Amino acid sequence: KGQGENALGQVDIVVKYNDRKFHGVGLATDIVESSAKAMVNALNTIWRARQVEQELKRKSQTEIKETV
Repeated sequence: KGQGENALGQVDIVVKYNDRKFHGVGLATDIVESSAKAMVNALNTIWRARQVEQELKRKSQTEIKETV
């Protein structure tokens, strides 16, 4: 994005984790930095998804206990 040494390079990756696909995006003037940012972005997305899954599981178990 742009021209010259200040041009931004964008990296888009798809990471497969537990049979799900997660998208990561990185943007920087250095392509290696863009790649690292994309990987970190994908890993953060996976982490958030795991947190949501754990919270839903916890709520589900709590509801089962309350109905018994």
